[in-house]
Amino acid sequence: MDLKDYLTGYPDIVHGGVQCAILGELAWWAVFEWLKKVGIAKRVELRFLRAAKASSPLEAKGKIREIKGMDVSVSACIFNEENKVCTKALVTYYLPERSEFIKIVGDERIAEAYLSRQEG
Repeated sequence: MDLKDYLTGYPDIVHGGVQCAILGELAWWAVFEWLKKVGIAKRVELRFLRAAKASSPLEAKGKIREIKGMDVSVSACIFNEENKVCTKALVTYYLPERSEFIKIVGDERIAEAYLSRQEG
């Protein structure tokens, strides 16, 4: 079975949940790379504009839109091979303090591994 079959909902259309995961991950990395902070997902708003075909090349791009207090909003999109937007997301991350992050994640070893990345 082709891997594409595992990533589709309808034939040859990337499953919406997979698209959400891609855009959420892209947004997390945008926050981490540009702000050097570890964020916790707070909200994801998705708009499906056209089919994201599994058989065609797709590209995802993201950009930090707003920093408001401890919240960071990132816009992210999946583009098709014609450079048309298939899916748009606005992802909001909360940037907790170190002690709060450890409480949220629940395992200090895992939390420290992430936090050391932003300090390194």
